[in-house]
Amino acid sequence: MKKVLPSITRYSTSRYFLSNTTKVSRIPITKIPIFSPIFYQLHNTHNFSTFQRLNYATYKNHNEDLNEHYTMKPPFKPTKEQLLKNSKGFLERFRIRSKWLLIKDYRPFNVDEISTLFSWFFIFQILWIILGTTTFVSLILFSVDKILGTNKDFVSMILNKSKWGADKNIQFVVMGDVSPNWRKGFLAFKCLRIKTKNANSSEPIFFDLTIKKLELTLSLRKWLNGQGLINEINLRGIEGNINLWEDPMANNWIKNHNYQINKIVCQDCHFIYNEDLNINIFNMTLPKLRFKYCMVDFFNATVVSGSINDSLFTIHKRQHSLAYTKDLSHDLASSWERISRLRIDQTSIRDLGLPRSKSFNWIDDGKLEITADIMIPKIESVDTDNNDHTPNNNMEDHDSKVNKYIVMDFKFKFKDLSAKLPSENPHLSNDATILKLDELKPLITYVNSKKTWYHSMRQKYGDPFLSSLRSSTYISNESPANNSSRNSGNALGDMGWTFTDDQIQHKSSYPEITVFSWPEDEDGNNSEGGKEIIKYHNIDRDTNNNEIILTCRVVENVQDLRNKLLFKETKIYDMVTMELYYDLMKVVEDWEYKKNHDWTKLWTATFMSQLLILGLGSIA
Repeated sequence: MKKVLPSITRYSTSRYFLSNTTKVSRIPITKIPIFSPIFYQLHNTHNFSTFQRLNYATYKNHNEDLNEHYTMKPPFKPTKEQLLKNSKGFLERFRIRSKWLLIKDYRPFNVDEISTLFSWFFIFQILWIILGTTTFVSLILFSVDKILGTNKDFVSMILNKSKWGADKNIQFVVMGDVSPNWRKGFLAFKCLRIKTKNANSSEPIFFDLTIKKLELTLSLRKWLNGQGLINEINLRGIEGNINLWEDPMANNWIKNHNYQINKIVCQDCHFIYNEDLNINIFNMTLPKLRFKYCMVDFFNATVVSGSINDSLFTIHKRQHSLAYTKDLSHDLASSWERISRLRIDQTSIRDLGLPRSKSFNWIDDGKLEITADIMIPKIESVDTDNNDHTPNNNMEDHDSKVNKYIVMDFKFKFKDLSAKLPSENPHLSNDATILKLDELKPLITYVNSKKTWYHSMRQKYGDPFLSSLRSSTYISNESPANNSSRNSGNALGDMGWTFTDDQIQHKSSYPEITVFSWPEDEDGNNSEGGKEIIKYHNIDRDTNNNEIILTCRVVENVQDLRNKLLFKETKIYDMVTMELYYDLMKVVEDWEYKKNHDWTKLWTATFMSQLLILGLGSIA
């Protein structure tokens, strides 16, 4: 030891100790050297100088601290159960569970963890708004209701400042609170009034409606796709007026024709249309309503029942008279989405507005019954094919695979029809003349003479005579278009007594009224037992009397019905009008020929009988 220490000076010794301590503090944990106990073995330090002893003591203490630091075990980490056991209060337990769920520890959050939590919270809020738009909006309205005491003023302000309220000159008045229906997932409006602000404005539509209860769901995903914000809507108790002016731009009132509502349910509705038609809708269920295919989706309704001026009308799925087999279902499913039946009971022609129309201005009065079978194609496949076409795309390949046409079979039954000579020629919606007044005179003569003869025979012979002549039924197919227009030439309508071959004439074999007693129970305790019940059979005494039955079939491309809101805006109205005139003129021609032929036969028989009498007289 004496050989080593003398060579170390004071300066070199302190420098040596400081350099070693610095190097040791910078050594990683995995490379910690095991310090040599050389200095610990030097018990004879009396030969050191005072500076050397101080440096040695400093080095020894620092070295011991380093060894203790690197060889110390990690501190004790409590478990979740221990933290919950020692917690006090609900908030502290909530903090422990939340932190343990997020970071598996109870230490404070660092900056990275806080930024991560904020990012995930923002993403989840966006997903919640997109997937649960109704719940998000209902929570906002619920909060506004709790803060302000009512939310009807807030909702009215939002609706009036929306696109519909500002651009379409529509005013929304919420007279009841808006409350969420958490169980059904709807947003309920009570007593909502919707009306146009100015009835004399340039807008083609004027309405003033009061809705007792409106329930709807919202979908931000639909709105992002350009299909509107409303997903489903339920309407109950609608009252008001709707007026639609004769404006060719009425179909442009709705700007967004891609708007789509996935389900509409309407019950107990009553409104007056154009101050003439008193329309009631008892029940209406539409699986979907697309504004670009508004008419097609309306005819594709699950069920629609109501009345027009106290005349019932229904739209439902057509029922087949034959057995509905699987083969028939497969044939219909391959090309048609559905076959719907539209039926409107007898209603006044004046209420329908035919005398004021341009096409049938010669009709004065009468009743009309309409039956239509509508074959609706699958529009989804048609849209897919038409949206993917290019200028060089050959659409003939798709015509053999996809049905793009809607087929309508109409049956019109006119009863007690009366006509008058109009002041101008009837014409179509495009101002094309249908018939001139000279060509219209035979038609008016036929209609009026038919009605005059019918009422004269009724006054002369009464109902028993007409009852003995009526026809009970037609033998025809299910479709109304298969009934020939010559069926209108019945016994009373042809001005003669000869029946056509298309009808079967026989008297009724069952009574019109049946009286029977209410059956008693086996115990004999029924208080209703023994009472008489009168059953009225559905028999029309004037069936096929003074009736003109016209049928036609119309085939139209579905794409021609795009963005059409009214039936008059389509070409179907003009096509049906032309078909009806064609059948009417055909009936008039047959009537004139038969009348002339009967007169010729009568004159010939009279002349020949006179000649025969004169010949026999001369012989005698």
